[in-house]
Amino acid sequence: MKPCKHTSWLSLKSRGETTELLVTDRVQKLVDGIPYADDQKPSLVVLVGNATKTNALQELFGVRRARQLIRSRGSSELHLHVEPTSLFLGRPRFIVEGDITLGLKGTALTYKCHETGRHKIERAVPGSSLDSISNNIYTKLLFPFTDIFCLFCDDLGGFQQVAQYVAAWLEDGCQSVLPVNTRPKIILATDQFPTGINVQNAATVFLNFLKRVTTKDIFDHVSAIDVVQLIPGRSRFDQLKNRLLTSSDEARAKKEDAQALFSITHFAAFLNNACAHFCKHQEPFDFIKLSRKDNPISSDVEQHMSRFLEYIKSPEQLMGFAAPIIASSLVLDSYPPDAHYFPPSRLFETLYVDILKKASQNGVMAFPESRDVVLRSGFLSKVKACFEEFSEQSIREIKPTAAIHYGNLAQHELEWLEIYSDETCFACLQRRPVGNLPCQHSICVNCAQIFGKPSVHDDSIIIVKRCFLCQSEVPEEAKIKINPPTAGIGVLCVDGGGVKGTIPLAIMKRIQERIDLPIQFQRFFKVAFGVSSGGLIVADLFINGNSIEQSTGRFEALANLAFQEREVLSLSRLPQFLRFLIPHLTNSLQPLPYFLRFFKILTSYFGDGLYPSKNIEQALMQAFGTNKTIRDISSATATGTLVGLPVATTEDRPTCRLFTNYNGVANSDLQDSIIRPRNGSRKLLMQGIGRAISAAVGFFPPKHIDGVGLLQDAGPLENDPLVSALFIVANIWPHIDKPDFVLSLGTGEPKLSETLAAEDSCSESRNGMLLRLCRLFWEKTRDGKMRQLFQALMWYHRLSVQFDGSEPRLDDVQAIPEMKAKVHDDASLSAKIDDVVRYMIASLFYFELDVMPHRYGGRYLGSGHILCSIKAQDPAFPTLMERLKSSRFQIDGHADMQVVDDNCFDKHGNFRKPVKLNTEGRFAITLSQQTEEPSHISGSPLSVEKLVKLQGLSAVFGRPDHRKRKRSGSMDKPKRKRLRTT
Repeated sequence: MKPCKHTSWLSLKSRGETTELLVTDRVQKLVDGIPYADDQKPSLVVLVGNATKTNALQELFGVRRARQLIRSRGSSELHLHVEPTSLFLGRPRFIVEGDITLGLKGTALTYKCHETGRHKIERAVPGSSLDSISNNIYTKLLFPFTDIFCLFCDDLGGFQQVAQYVAAWLEDGCQSVLPVNTRPKIILATDQFPTGINVQNAATVFLNFLKRVTTKDIFDHVSAIDVVQLIPGRSRFDQLKNRLLTSSDEARAKKEDAQALFSITHFAAFLNNACAHFCKHQEPFDFIKLSRKDNPISSDVEQHMSRFLEYIKSPEQLMGFAAPIIASSLVLDSYPPDAHYFPPSRLFETLYVDILKKASQNGVMAFPESRDVVLRSGFLSKVKACFEEFSEQSIREIKPTAAIHYGNLAQHELEWLEIYSDETCFACLQRRPVGNLPCQHSICVNCAQIFGKPSVHDDSIIIVKRCFLCQSEVPEEAKIKINPPTAGIGVLCVDGGGVKGTIPLAIMKRIQERIDLPIQFQRFFKVAFGVSSGGLIVADLFINGNSIEQSTGRFEALANLAFQEREVLSLSRLPQFLRFLIPHLTNSLQPLPYFLRFFKILTSYFGDGLYPSKNIEQALMQAFGTNKTIRDISSATATGTLVGLPVATTEDRPTCRLFTNYNGVANSDLQDSIIRPRNGSRKLLMQGIGRAISAAVGFFPPKHIDGVGLLQDAGPLENDPLVSALFIVANIWPHIDKPDFVLSLGTGEPKLSETLAAEDSCSESRNGMLLRLCRLFWEKTRDGKMRQLFQALMWYHRLSVQFDGSEPRLDDVQAIPEMKAKVHDDASLSAKIDDVVRYMIASLFYFELDVMPHRYGGRYLGSGHILCSIKAQDPAFPTLMERLKSSRFQIDGHADMQVVDDNCFDKHGNFRKPVKLNTEGRFAITLSQQTEEPSHISGSPLSVEKLVKLQGLSAVFGRPDHRKRKRSGSMDKPKRKRLRTT
């Protein structure tokens, strides 16, 4: 792509009563052409004038411009250049030039080779002239960034007219939040002075002119005013050049001392964001707050810190433990890799003081184990002092803030032994934890990424060997799967149905056999929901991590133990000869069997269920143990799967609630549906959860869970958890338009007959009132109407079987072998299984951008790679690659690529297929496996803007996980990057 010669950056355009600021991508194009933009730190000089300014631009900075570009310029345009020689010195100098005093007197030009953004100027005072709008927006925008304003007086009408322009700047309030000593300098350049004015008194005369037109003190806004006379001849601009270079060096040194000298990358990001800011707001541009735009402070950090302070029992513990822990956690939050090191004191005052005031609540802080109190102001001063100390230590020792904070956590390991919470990750005091370690301390995903160690073979798996707080070793390595941010979501939904849960297990087995790869079935799903018996299956597969075969055996054992009827008479206590005679007696005495059946019904009614709870509780104890909680680090965290187990309340109007291993921040709707104990210290034991979700009405009594309430099986409200699962996906992953696929597994249903048999319609025994009510009730639980809405969606896969006659009862344990055989022999499932397997295999692949794409002619140009979640060291990898040798990737239905070739593996042997992008913004990548229809890879269709955001490519000020962003040229970086100055 041939570089263009256009230098236009800013211009104004009027549309009726609306004025717009047009911003080209000139800044980014210059940055992309400068090597090591993260390390070099620029200066900015603004040249204001016309003909003399144009000559000075070339003489002073060696910037040449095409003659036709000069003729085509509109007066409202500002142009941006970089001095070529400054790049070689490692001190880049940007030059903005134009006439910011003339307003809209030309035509705003746009160019095909430049992307142009439009910002409506919303803060303009009604009735303002276009000249005043131009003067206001440009000066407010440039003042915070500029080192020197050089005004060419002869171009602008002389000293008095220049004083009018500068006075207008002061009246508009060109303020900056940066330190006072970083304010810009004004240099007035003139060919000749009016009568009575010379170089010695020119500055004084100019200030007198200024005082006549404004009462504002110019030195509240600028550091100095200097006057330079341009000498006729070949050395006309020599004196001005020396003054500019000297002043630029002085300004640079002052900014560096004030920690306000930004890298080119940061400078460009600030400049681009300032354009949007000043079109909407009057207040000064806040560099510190803007730097947190892509990495905002946690929305509930105040509650987390307040919760932490509740555990503090004495003033000594507050000042010696809580204050340094809070301080280092804030340092961790403030200075991730790639962040600019703002002065710690100013950063603390800007971002955290108000948060800490709210967290500590009262002006006087009291303690349960001490009569002494601490003033809140004293506590805040201590936190601030520690914050400054840790920040300066990081700069002085060139030590990552993560290492400083981790060392501080470890230093207080004894204090952590008495502090636990399921609601706050005390390792960062910023987020909700994802899971509990064996020591019962909870950690969040972000802390796992920062302090954990990536697996040698798969860097998406984080291994935690030691608690970050109490430093106790984890007996078995805790594994936390961090799913690729650009990948999509695979969803598993399992219906409820008592013993019919053996049907979805048998279908899973057929799917696994069809996949025919040594890949754990659970690894295909990011979300897994199950109702009633389906919930028990999901919990055993994902929380316990059992295989389908193991889970099938455990499910059958649980069913056999749980569905043991109550003993009407305690036969076990009778002598053996009487136990032998009981059946004969009941058969000979005709009224007795009916009496016993009636007695059983009464016993079930007063016992709130056909079966006693002790049997299923014993079975659940065997399945989940006595101490396992849903929030523990488990197999679900190792596969990165969100598990959802719906349950129903027992109120007058029962509602569906949700047990889940997800513990993050949720919106109000989702927050209300997720079950969290009223007391955050109470644990949600899997044994109790299993008992609650399987408490089928009429079969088992409901389950009371401390801190939650009385709960029962959600099947009658929502036997298919599809809607709940998709609701969770939409709330937690709002950037995802649709799942990669949904696998919905039913527990069987009767065939729909087109005609009603005459004998059935007349039979009271088959169509009595009670049976008809039961059938209507059971049909409601199938959610058939809702399911029909999803059937037309390609990514929705519903698999179940149909019974020729009546369905087995929920407690018919004897029917399990028959149901397994029915699934095994059902040929109608084969095509559906083939279809879902095609989607599942495609979901193993996902796409990532290499670096930020470029925009040209309305299209994105860039590169990326298709990656595979199965890594080279995985036993399934060779088989998967062999199977896909004849398969192909396609981009938007063309750009056909063979999946496996010599160019698809990285140095570690992992799959990494290069892709060149040329797209308007949205594109699809599909995988065609042999003769099968193409299937979208995970996350496809894709959006360039979403990819940039999800990968953090625009997060130039750092990411919360402390991972470095991908830089331009970081992949296969050439030895030297070509300099671009035009």
